[in-house]
Amino acid sequence: MTAMWQAVRRALLYHFKILEMRWKTWRNSQEINRAYTGRKKGRRRICVGKIGAVGGVVGGVCLVAVAGALLSRGSYVSESVTGKAEETRPSEHNGLDAPDVSAEKVHREQPLKPVSQADAKPQPRATSVKSENTEGWATADSALKRALDEAWYPPDSMPYLLLANKADKRVYLLRKKESWKVMRAYAAAYGEKKGRKRTSGDKRTPEGIYFIVGHKKPREMTEIYGPVAFVLNYPNAADRRAGRTGKGIWIHGTAPDSMPVSTRGCIELNNHNIRELERIVGNGIGTPVIIVNDSTISDAAAFPDYREIAWRRGKVMRDYCGRLEEFARFVQQWRKAWESQDIEHYRIFYDTTEFAAQGLEWPGWRARKLRTFRNYDTIAVSVNNIMLSDFEPDRAIVKFHQVYRSNILTSRNVKALFLTHIDGSWKIRSEATLPAEEFLL
Repeated sequence: MTAMWQAVRRALLYHFKILEMRWKTWRNSQEINRAYTGRKKGRRRICVGKIGAVGGVVGGVCLVAVAGALLSRGSYVSESVTGKAEETRPSEHNGLDAPDVSAEKVHREQPLKPVSQADAKPQPRATSVKSENTEGWATADSALKRALDEAWYPPDSMPYLLLANKADKRVYLLRKKESWKVMRAYAAAYGEKKGRKRTSGDKRTPEGIYFIVGHKKPREMTEIYGPVAFVLNYPNAADRRAGRTGKGIWIHGTAPDSMPVSTRGCIELNNHNIRELERIVGNGIGTPVIIVNDSTISDAAAFPDYREIAWRRGKVMRDYCGRLEEFARFVQQWRKAWESQDIEHYRIFYDTTEFAAQGLEWPGWRARKLRTFRNYDTIAVSVNNIMLSDFEPDRAIVKFHQVYRSNILTSRNVKALFLTHIDGSWKIRSEATLPAEEFLL
């Protein structure tokens, strides 16, 4: 008899959970529709089917209560249904949104853990370098404020510094503990032509105080640059005042099975060393890079003017954080357009002429999204750990962790948006899912 009642209890709890999930799905769809149609809370039209769902939930509650009383006269404690995470329901994607082919299915409320490395952990928002543009956003858009609070900001501190000396063809990695000391010295190749860079294409390496402002992996560049590239902020303010031009100065690796040789202006390390450098500094953003051509330097750690470098870094990082917040706003607006399931609203975020992703150009991408919008009752997207991994005046790369939820599936992944600046606004020209290990914080 006891076994029979236990079976009845499990069946009742199971059906109650089904009813509860249906109620939550309907309620969430109403909230999303209200958010994008401007309707306010108040009187609602509820169809007969929805009334039936509500009645079913109430009935389920009553049945569970009765079963509980019969089982052991109030002595047993049932397992909480509402305290458990809802599980995803398996289904075929049928070429719908499938946020990305490699997306991992997860429980609906499983927290997304940031990817980090021992020497490159996510840093809290740096109050000394952050932009003040977010004042008042809490009331206007709480999701945007939350995304900014969770975005990746460069650290306040300056734990590492690179001194690149063209005279001895070395790059020195300096680390500060009690004092600055040389941690590594790497052989390096510099520009094919001697002297300081002055114009675009002159094949010379610049000289001055620069900072790493971007981090690239193989999918973002050709194989001749190896497994990693750190993007420098050349030309800096002094270069622009002096009329020096050009762009795309990186610290990078080599083509497979190659050794560093003269470059078109970049700084090149062998692949083993560039990987080691990445393991130490993570994405490197905010790291100073001092490029000199001085054969008299005997102690690399004694050469830099650390106070001057720290002052310049503060300004560069405030500029970086201002751009990061601009793109965080873009990502939040794009996310809302996706959730709205309005294809015309969603379209305005894309470069429909040049867009290409996952083997589709814009017409194919649009058709896939339309199928998704027709077949999914609700779509909810959340993002965190937004990071600006590359920036130039006409293009940028933004990376973040993404959790995608619909009434059919839940997935999480690392996403990259490749943006281009067209007619005064930013547009998505491609997007991709990244392996978690590529998202170095």
